[in-house]
Amino acid sequence: MTPRAPRKFTILDGMILVAATAGGFALWRAVGDTLGRHLGNVPFGAFSWFSSIVYRVVEAALPLLVVLTPAVLIWRLRRPRPRWRRLMRQPGMAAVCAALIPIATSLVGLRQLASLLANPASSFSGADGEDFNTFGWTVTVSGPPLGDIYTTYGAAVGLWVLGAWLVLWLSGRRRPEKSWIDRLGRLVGIGWLMFLAASALMFVMS
Repeated sequence: MTPRAPRKFTILDGMILVAATAGGFALWRAVGDTLGRHLGNVPFGAFSWFSSIVYRVVEAALPLLVVLTPAVLIWRLRRPRPRWRRLMRQPGMAAVCAALIPIATSLVGLRQLASLLANPASSFSGADGEDFNTFGWTVTVSGPPLGDIYTTYGAAVGLWVLGAWLVLWLSGRRRPEKSWIDRLGRLVGIGWLMFLAASALMFVMS
Protein backbone atom coordinates (compact mmCIF):
# COMPACT_ATOMS: atom_id res chain seq x y z
CA MET A 1 0.00 0.00 0.00
CA THR A 2 1.44 3.39 -0.98
CA PRO A 3 1.80 5.70 2.05
CA ARG A 4 -0.38 8.77 1.97
CA ALA A 5 1.40 12.06 1.29
CA PRO A 6 1.76 14.30 4.37
CA ARG A 7 -0.80 17.07 4.71
CA LYS A 8 0.38 20.47 3.55
CA PHE A 9 0.23 23.66 5.60
CA THR A 10 -3.07 25.46 4.90
CA ILE A 11 -4.63 28.81 5.69
CA LEU A 12 -6.59 27.24 8.55
CA ASP A 13 -3.32 25.90 9.98
CA GLY A 14 -1.96 29.45 9.82
CA MET A 15 -5.00 30.74 11.72
CA ILE A 16 -4.42 28.12 14.41
CA LEU A 17 -0.79 29.24 14.64
CA VAL A 18 -1.83 32.88 15.05
CA ALA A 19 -4.35 31.93 17.75
CA ALA A 20 -1.74 29.84 19.58
CA THR A 21 0.75 32.70 19.46
CA ALA A 22 -1.83 35.12 20.84
CA GLY A 23 -2.70 32.62 23.55
CA GLY A 24 0.96 32.31 24.46
CA PHE A 25 1.31 36.06 24.91
CA ALA A 26 -1.91 36.18 26.95
CA LEU A 27 -0.71 33.36 29.19
CA TRP A 28 2.67 35.03 29.60
CA ARG A 29 1.01 38.26 30.69
CA ALA A 30 -1.52 36.56 32.98
CA VAL A 31 0.91 34.22 34.69
CA GLY A 32 4.45 35.27 33.83
CA ASP A 33 4.08 38.97 34.62
CA THR A 34 2.24 38.32 37.87
CA LEU A 35 4.82 35.84 39.11
CA GLY A 36 7.65 38.00 37.83
CA ARG A 37 6.56 41.01 39.87
CA HIS A 38 6.69 38.98 43.05
CA LEU A 39 9.78 36.97 42.19
CA GLY A 40 11.84 39.85 40.84
CA ASN A 41 13.42 40.51 44.24
CA VAL A 42 13.76 36.87 45.27
CA PRO A 43 17.50 36.09 45.39
CA PHE A 44 18.87 33.09 43.58
CA GLY A 45 20.95 32.21 46.64
CA ALA A 46 23.76 29.93 45.60
CA PHE A 47 22.65 30.03 41.95
CA SER A 48 25.34 31.21 39.58
CA TRP A 49 24.82 33.81 36.85
CA PHE A 50 24.43 30.91 34.40
CA SER A 51 21.58 29.30 36.33
CA SER A 52 19.82 32.66 36.58
CA ILE A 53 19.97 32.98 32.78
CA VAL A 54 18.55 29.45 32.45
CA TYR A 55 15.70 30.43 34.78
CA ARG A 56 14.85 33.52 32.74
CA VAL A 57 14.84 31.55 29.47
CA VAL A 58 12.59 28.93 31.07
CA GLU A 59 10.27 31.65 32.36
CA ALA A 60 9.89 33.15 28.90
CA ALA A 61 9.58 29.87 26.95
CA LEU A 62 7.01 28.06 29.12
CA PRO A 63 3.86 29.86 27.85
CA LEU A 64 4.87 29.24 24.24
CA LEU A 65 5.25 25.50 24.79
CA VAL A 66 2.00 25.35 26.77
CA VAL A 67 -0.01 26.73 23.84
CA LEU A 68 1.95 24.95 21.10
CA THR A 69 1.27 21.55 22.67
CA PRO A 70 -2.53 21.58 22.08
CA ALA A 71 -2.03 23.41 18.77
CA VAL A 72 0.09 20.54 17.44
CA LEU A 73 -2.59 18.08 18.57
CA ILE A 74 -5.26 20.03 16.68
CA TRP A 75 -3.08 20.11 13.56
CA ARG A 76 -2.44 16.39 13.83
CA LEU A 77 -6.12 15.49 14.24
CA ARG A 78 -7.20 17.48 11.20
CA ARG A 79 -7.98 15.45 8.10
CA PRO A 80 -6.40 13.96 6.12
CA ARG A 81 -4.46 12.07 8.75
CA PRO A 82 -3.04 8.55 9.16
CA ARG A 83 -4.99 5.78 10.82
CA TRP A 84 -5.19 5.92 14.60
CA ARG A 85 -2.95 2.87 15.02
CA ARG A 86 -0.16 4.54 13.07
CA LEU A 87 -0.94 7.99 14.44
CA MET A 88 -0.23 6.98 18.03
CA ARG A 89 3.16 5.56 16.98
CA GLN A 90 4.40 8.93 15.81
CA PRO A 91 6.79 10.51 18.35
CA GLY A 92 5.29 13.97 17.77
CA MET A 93 1.78 12.78 18.56
CA ALA A 94 2.99 10.78 21.55
CA ALA A 95 4.84 13.82 22.91
CA VAL A 96 1.91 16.24 22.78
CA CYS A 97 -0.58 13.68 24.14
CA ALA A 98 1.72 12.87 27.06
CA ALA A 99 2.43 16.54 27.73
CA LEU A 100 -1.24 17.50 27.79
CA ILE A 101 -1.94 15.23 30.78
CA PRO A 102 0.13 17.19 33.35
CA ILE A 103 -0.65 20.48 31.59
CA ALA A 104 -4.40 19.95 32.03
CA THR A 105 -4.00 19.12 35.74
CA SER A 106 -1.37 21.74 36.58
CA LEU A 107 -2.49 24.77 34.58
CA VAL A 108 -5.52 25.30 36.82
CA GLY A 109 -3.38 25.35 39.94
CA LEU A 110 -0.82 27.63 38.30
CA ARG A 111 -3.52 30.13 37.37
CA GLN A 112 -4.96 30.02 40.89
CA LEU A 113 -1.52 30.76 42.30
CA ALA A 114 -1.15 33.74 39.96
CA SER A 115 -4.55 35.05 41.10
CA LEU A 116 -3.50 34.63 44.72
CA LEU A 117 -0.32 36.59 44.13
CA ALA A 118 -2.28 39.33 42.34
CA ASN A 119 -4.55 39.80 45.35
CA PRO A 120 -3.86 43.25 46.82
CA ALA A 121 -4.48 41.85 50.32
CA SER A 122 -1.42 39.63 50.02
CA SER A 123 1.57 40.64 52.10
CA PHE A 124 5.20 39.59 52.06
CA SER A 125 6.99 38.44 55.18
CA GLY A 126 10.49 39.11 53.84
CA ALA A 127 13.32 36.87 52.69
CA ASP A 128 12.17 33.87 54.71
CA GLY A 129 8.86 33.49 52.94
CA GLU A 130 5.66 35.07 51.64
CA ASP A 131 2.44 35.27 53.69
CA PHE A 132 -0.99 35.27 52.07
CA ASN A 133 -4.16 35.97 54.04
CA THR A 134 -6.96 33.85 52.60
CA PHE A 135 -10.33 33.35 54.31
CA GLY A 136 -8.80 34.15 57.68
CA TRP A 137 -5.94 31.70 57.26
CA THR A 138 -2.30 32.68 56.77
CA VAL A 139 -0.49 30.59 54.20
CA THR A 140 3.28 30.91 54.06
CA VAL A 141 5.07 30.09 50.79
CA SER A 142 8.84 30.16 50.96
CA GLY A 143 10.75 32.03 48.29
CA PRO A 144 12.87 29.28 46.66
CA PRO A 145 10.03 26.81 45.85
CA LEU A 146 7.96 29.65 44.43
CA GLY A 147 10.90 30.80 42.40
CA ASP A 148 11.34 27.34 40.94
CA ILE A 149 7.71 26.94 39.88
CA TYR A 150 8.48 27.19 36.17
CA THR A 151 11.25 24.59 36.15
CA THR A 152 9.30 22.27 38.45
CA TYR A 153 6.23 22.50 36.22
CA GLY A 154 8.27 21.99 33.06
CA ALA A 155 10.12 19.07 34.59
CA ALA A 156 6.85 17.27 35.33
CA VAL A 157 5.74 17.62 31.71
CA GLY A 158 9.21 16.60 30.51
CA LEU A 159 9.01 13.40 32.53
CA TRP A 160 5.73 12.48 30.85
CA VAL A 161 7.19 13.11 27.40
CA LEU A 162 10.32 11.14 28.25
CA GLY A 163 8.19 8.24 29.46
CA ALA A 164 6.07 8.24 26.29
CA TRP A 165 9.12 8.24 24.05
CA LEU A 166 10.78 5.48 26.04
CA VAL A 167 7.67 3.31 25.68
CA LEU A 168 7.66 3.84 21.90
CA TRP A 169 11.38 3.15 21.61
CA LEU A 170 11.47 0.07 23.86
CA SER A 171 8.39 -1.44 22.23
CA GLY A 172 9.82 -0.91 18.74
CA ARG A 173 6.63 0.84 17.62
CA ARG A 174 8.15 4.25 16.94
CA ARG A 175 7.12 5.36 13.45
CA PRO A 176 8.13 8.98 12.72
CA GLU A 177 6.50 10.71 9.78
CA LYS A 178 8.33 12.99 7.38
CA SER A 179 5.87 15.83 7.78
CA TRP A 180 5.95 19.30 9.31
CA ILE A 181 3.33 18.28 11.90
CA ASP A 182 5.26 15.35 13.34
CA ARG A 183 8.52 17.27 13.23
CA LEU A 184 6.94 20.16 15.10
CA GLY A 185 5.54 17.73 17.64
CA ARG A 186 8.99 16.25 18.14
CA LEU A 187 10.39 19.77 18.53
CA VAL A 188 7.80 20.53 21.21
CA GLY A 189 8.71 17.29 22.97
CA ILE A 190 12.40 18.22 22.87
CA GLY A 191 11.46 21.59 24.37
CA TRP A 192 9.79 19.88 27.33
CA LEU A 193 12.82 17.63 27.77
CA MET A 194 14.98 20.76 27.90
CA PHE A 195 12.81 21.97 30.79
CA LEU A 196 13.54 18.69 32.54
CA ALA A 197 17.27 19.18 31.97
CA ALA A 198 17.07 22.82 33.14
CA SER A 199 15.32 21.78 36.33
CA ALA A 200 17.99 19.16 37.03
CA LEU A 201 20.72 21.73 36.31
CA MET A 202 19.25 24.30 38.67
CA PHE A 203 18.84 21.65 41.37
CA VAL A 204 22.48 20.65 41.08
CA MET A 205 23.74 24.23 41.06
CA SER A 206 21.53 25.39 43.95
